[in-house]
Amino acid sequence: MNNGTKLQFLVGTTDDSKTVYGDFQRTGHFISSGHVGSGHASYDEGAFVTNLLQNYSPDQLQFVMIDPKMVQLTPYESVPHLLQPVIFNPEDARVAVSGLLDEMDVRFKLLTESGVTTITEYNAKSEDKLPFIILLCTEIADLMMVDGEFYGHAFSQFAMKARAVGIHMYLATQRPSSDVLTDVMLGGTFGRIVFAVASAADSERLLGESGAENISEQGRLIFVNYVDNEKKSVKAPYVSDEEVMEIVEQIKENA
Repeated sequence: MNNGTKLQFLVGTTDDSKTVYGDFQRTGHFISSGHVGSGHASYDEGAFVTNLLQNYSPDQLQFVMIDPKMVQLTPYESVPHLLQPVIFNPEDARVAVSGLLDEMDVRFKLLTESGVTTITEYNAKSEDKLPFIILLCTEIADLMMVDGEFYGHAFSQFAMKARAVGIHMYLATQRPSSDVLTDVMLGGTFGRIVFAVASAADSERLLGESGAENISEQGRLIFVNYVDNEKKSVKAPYVSDEEVMEIVEQIKENA
């Protein structure tokens, strides 16, 4: 079990067999993208979530899961790591995101009153420890189409401020156009997990250069950590639907 001072997840392995981890406390937030068949969705819904569930207790990590497609995150409906039930429609998503904005403000007040600037410092001196919170959305285009002004503003606020108080975003999309991923959202999100995309323009939008459109292997991705100027070609792990259910059952039994 993790000691609660880091928030890391397995991204995969490089061709020279080195293990690559994403670190929310380094990058703050992640954007994940890839076209249908790239392996993007199966990684986000499978390996990404299960790795975190297995390495962090519900006291250490809580998820807010938004699944506009209504099928991708259903296996996790009963895990104890949920801050609230899995969300399937934009109306409930708006309420949840508004609640997270309020939670961010509450946490900043707690840190200020405690004389610290980060959640790690706060938890080190407080008996009433704060869990990390990950806002996971499997397709932000569906939210942005419903209310781009609200979600664009909210995601930008999280991108600029939320890391310090332990609230992090993992935003996935098949459509990384400027009306879905705004410049402010991109500029404030320093982690990228980019599978094969539909065009050079999509790659340039996500990575600042072409290349991701040429990925031909399913499950192959480009991992970028802009904080540490780290960029790697990575093969993502695959977790099947059956394995997801087994992991979920184990977690529920051990809760």
